[in-house]
Amino acid sequence: MPVLFKNEGSTCFFNVAMQLLLSSPSFHVGVRTVPGGQDLVHGLRMIVDALERSREPSEAFVMSPRAFAPFLPLVRNAVATHRQHDATECVDEILDKLSVPGSTRPQPMLVGAEGPEAAMRAVLLSIAAHAGPFASMWVVTGEVQTCLNCDKVVRIEYTPVLWVSRVADRRTIPGALCESCGSRVGRKSETQIHHASESVLVRISRHNDDGSKNHRNVALHAGVTVAGRPYRMNCMVYHDGMTWQGGHYTCAMRHHVTGDWMLDSDTSCRFAPRDFDIQTHSMHKTYCALYSLDTASAATR
Repeated sequence: MPVLFKNEGSTCFFNVAMQLLLSSPSFHVGVRTVPGGQDLVHGLRMIVDALERSREPSEAFVMSPRAFAPFLPLVRNAVATHRQHDATECVDEILDKLSVPGSTRPQPMLVGAEGPEAAMRAVLLSIAAHAGPFASMWVVTGEVQTCLNCDKVVRIEYTPVLWVSRVADRRTIPGALCESCGSRVGRKSETQIHHASESVLVRISRHNDDGSKNHRNVALHAGVTVAGRPYRMNCMVYHDGMTWQGGHYTCAMRHHVTGDWMLDSDTSCRFAPRDFDIQTHSMHKTYCALYSLDTASAATR
C-alpha cells in the first residue's frame, strides 16, 4: 500500500521527494524517534504508520500535499503559484525541518596532526548533533590530494553531505604548491565516500554551465558497493522537462512488502512489467535515487 500524493498545482516534486524518503528504512526509524511536538512530525508519523501497517500490495493511500504547505515553504509556494520546484531541494527542506533545533549544518574538516580517525569522529559527531535520528541519511566524502612530483599526501579533507553524484572522482589541480618538495607541478585529487550508514542519496548532475538542463543518458546500477558495504536501490526519480521550474516528476520505487518495482506518477501507481530494468528505464530522465544498506547481502558476507 504505497502512500501517494495528489498533484495540487505543480506539486509532483513533493510526491517523488516523499517517495524517495519513504523508501529509506532509516527515515522510518528517524520519524518514529525524533522528538514530537511538530505538526510536520505528526503528519510524517501518520504516513509511516499507514505504510507499515499495510501488507496488501494492491492498495494505495492517497493524501493531499496541502496538508504540508504550512510547514514546507516549497509546497506552500507551489500550491499558491503553480510553480514547480526541484525535488532534491524539497528533500533538503524536509530533512532540515527535522534537524535538531538551533543546530548548525555540518561543515568540512581538514585532517590535522591528530590524524584521520579523530577528524572522522569529529565530523560524525557534528552530523549527529545536527541531524539527530536522521544522521544515517548523511555520508562523508574524503578528498585526498597528492603531490604529482614527490607523491606525498599534502591534504585530506572530510566533507559531510546529503547527496553524492558519484562513488569516486579524480581530477588534477595544476600549479598547486607542495610545501614538502616546493614543486608547483600540481596535485592529483581523489574524492570518494569514506563513511556511509543506512542510506545513500545520489543526485545526477544535469545542470549545464549556462544553467540549462542536459538530457544525456545516465544509468544507475540497482546495486552498488559503498565504503566496502553493499547497497540496493529502493527508489529512482525521473524528471521530464526542459527546466526544474516546469515539467513533471515521476519515480520508480520498490514495494515495501514484495520488493517489486512500482511506477508512480502522482496518484497513478502500478507494478512495473516483468521485463522492467531499472538500469535502462528512461535513462535520459533519471535525476536522483536512494540506496539503502542491503542487509541480506551483507549478512552473507
